[in-house]
Amino acid sequence: MDSFSNTDVDFIERFLCAFKTLGGDEQGFIDYEHFEQLLQQNHSADAKDILDLIKTENHVKNEKLNFVSLCSSVLSVKAVFNSALENGKAIIHNPRIDTRTFTRNKGSARISSSQNDKTATDLPSERGISKYLKGMLFNVNGDLFSYRYQLELLENSVVEIFATAISSRGELDAAVPIEILVFQDGKNKIFITSSTLKNNDGYCSLKFNFKKGKYILIPILLKWNVIGKSNSFDSLNLESLIHVEEESNITLTPACENALRIIFDCIDLDENGLLNQSEFDYFIRHTSGETAAEEWTTIEDNFKMENHQLTFDGFLELYKMVLQTDPSDVMNMLQLMGVNESLELENAMPFRLVVKSIGAKFNIHPLPVSPFKEVSDKVLRKLAVEQGVSRKVKNMNDLFLFNHRLAHRATLVIQNQSHSRIMLKLDCNKSINCESHRGSLDFSVEVLPRTSVIGHHLFPVDHTQEWMVECTESFN
Repeated sequence: MDSFSNTDVDFIERFLCAFKTLGGDEQGFIDYEHFEQLLQQNHSADAKDILDLIKTENHVKNEKLNFVSLCSSVLSVKAVFNSALENGKAIIHNPRIDTRTFTRNKGSARISSSQNDKTATDLPSERGISKYLKGMLFNVNGDLFSYRYQLELLENSVVEIFATAISSRGELDAAVPIEILVFQDGKNKIFITSSTLKNNDGYCSLKFNFKKGKYILIPILLKWNVIGKSNSFDSLNLESLIHVEEESNITLTPACENALRIIFDCIDLDENGLLNQSEFDYFIRHTSGETAAEEWTTIEDNFKMENHQLTFDGFLELYKMVLQTDPSDVMNMLQLMGVNESLELENAMPFRLVVKSIGAKFNIHPLPVSPFKEVSDKVLRKLAVEQGVSRKVKNMNDLFLFNHRLAHRATLVIQNQSHSRIMLKLDCNKSINCESHRGSLDFSVEVLPRTSVIGHHLFPVDHTQEWMVECTESFN
């Protein structure tokens, strides 16, 4: 078989993951006796046919089953394999194997919307433990930042993690695909898994069998145009923020007070209506680059507190004072928090992080705001090369296009294995119901020798409708 259909490729990807879990080695072999037992559990005529096919076509050697040769032969009866693998409890929702060691599809990058539209299963609410924390994603002059989180599992458990964007009206918005990258917490920060599914509510989700330990969660937003507006503050002045009344009394303008209300709500990560010391410290670190640990005692002594936490009234009084002494600090804070010159939240996206486990106890803590673009690019390039559908560009042996299609996103990566720099135009205008994080479906990328570059992150314009990716490449 020279090439596989896209539907077949989806099956192969799933089979690869299950095959690895069943003990397959990197050369594509598995213990034949084990696999035979799984098929026999199916008790169907097709299962017997597959076993006969394995023997007839000599797919077994030294008691080992050759997956690569078998895969081409069984595509017509793949439903039986699905059933057998389910009986063997080898269903993998988050593949973590290097599929470059196996035969890959060399066909078209054109993929229909029905492929890989996987939906995560909700965890049983009667047994589950759920915790929520708020957060924010920021676009500061093209630099992307987000809160991070530490997840501590006190025992092994299946855990579901997803984030829900919060619109300007305070509503949860499934149309904004916030993904989660998970790393093992430690010196090396080993990548574990990421959001590859959509749950029943339409949010990007992951469901993974975690071992006891600590993990770092990094929310990312690849659909940058959502928070990629202008950061110009040219028309904002002090009169937009305060009124000076008789006897030099200062009052905040309604627009300024509303902006501070929005910011207060966004940095109130546990959503209890107050700011604890950590929440305030993370806010100050993001907006000034300095810690507020030493100033916390001063804040407790001078501004309205409740249960040793800063109230909104105290927050207003604090910034009323700062506006009188150093208004430029407030201007800078507003800009870094994603507020525009009209004092509206435009360059940031609040979200709610949701973590659910099946019975296992866990702790989840926020961490300071950090940039995420570099780490997300590195991870997503690697995933696209390892798990995406590949084909040669212009029939060249050292230039490849990888299309990594998920339910909510398709990522196109160009891999240049040559020793020369190339400029490649990726035209996706023939795609259906798609938009690119680039702002245009027609974009050129420079790929240095022996490197890989993300060309497009493609998303459905209307996530409730069918969408399809088609890319045409040409050299500049």
